Amino acid sequence: MAELEITLAVSTYERGKVLFIFSNDGTNVRTKSVSANRPLGLALDENLDLIMAEKTGISRVKWKLQSPFVIEHWNTENLDIHDIFWCQGSVLAVNTKFNCLTRIDQHKSQEVWRPFFINQKNQFFDTCHLNGMAIKENQPFAITALSDSIMPQGWRQNIIEGGILLDAIENKILLGGLGMPHSPRYKNEKIYFLQSAFGLLSIFDLRNKQLQNIAIGGMLRGLSFYGDYIFIARSQIRKNSSTFSKLPVAHRHFKAGVVVLHRPSKQIVSECIFSDEIEEIFDILPIPKV
Repeated sequence: MAELEITLAVSTYERGKVLFIFSNDGTNVRTKSVSANRPLGLALDENLDLIMAEKTGISRVKWKLQSPFVIEHWNTENLDIHDIFWCQGSVLAVNTKFNCLTRIDQHKSQEVWRPFFINQKNQFFDTCHLNGMAIKENQPFAITALSDSIMPQGWRQNIIEGGILLDAIENKILLGGLGMPHSPRYKNEKIYFLQSAFGLLSIFDLRNKQLQNIAIGGMLRGLSFYGDYIFIARSQIRKNSSTFSKLPVAHRHFKAGVVVLHRPSKQIVSECIFSDEIEEIFDILPIPKV
């Protein structure tokens, strides 16, 4: 991180914090944090202030100071917002509770897209657990969900292999049978996403419709690009979760941390392991130094 001259923002919702990881001298890693109410998705605005999704809204954080603090909060009540993207003064958000994408500003929240299988009868329940959003040209392009179920909490029935990748423009399923897909990102006619259940970085080539899987290992959730590098967040398996108990036993050997992969060579070049007090991560965001 020191060589790349970035600050790495990481949301850890079980600890109620967003961490900022950086180095001032190229050798010693330092951290600072801001407290938050179950923080999940992260984004940057045009001023490089941090935008974070919380349990009951969207907050803007001044993070460059010695002690980061929230300077603005837009209340949304409990929409269970996951991935977010900042676009021209508003936030595009994955609204997991209502199975849709929502545009949010300081005045209102408005639905802008929902999967073709969600209708007025099931739109007010978390049926498919929509969770991730890839952006292309400032518009939603690819969406991940843990299921195409239309029943409340139906996504839990086939948690290991029920996941889907959706085309938001044509509103159709691109891939099915995925293992807890999360964190889709678009780059150069490819959709990168994580299969949390299998510990995989998956790359779907839109030109030849081929899927490539790269084994990373562990419960993966949170993916961002910076230059030629991919930053992937790894979580420790939640001990008392009936959902996570269904994941492969091999996942239990990993602690929470960050994996850095060189995108051209597809090789892991660095790993950062967190202390035991941090177990779960949702999003990760490299912030360039200016």
